[in-house]
Amino acid sequence: MAPDEGNMYLLGRVAAPEQKERFLKPLLEGRARSAFFMTEPASWDGAGSDPSMMKRRRTGLGMGWVDKRTKVASSRVRKA
Repeated sequence: MAPDEGNMYLLGRVAAPEQKERFLKPLLEGRARSAFFMTEPASWDGAGSDPSMMKRRRTGLGMGWVDKRTKVASSRVRKA
């Protein structure tokens, strides 16, 4: 689990105003916690613990997107 700072930075840079209100504001006020989880899937070129090497495919579907990637497991997330 990563600290909140990276997630707050990302939300501050790219989130829509509604997302900032819903997610960033509670973080800044200390009322919420955030998490970044990476399950380290064995991708075809071995991403290991480098999230920039993880592979995924995004497909347009009607009014939204389908994000296809490998999910292994997450544990110890009760406080996130």
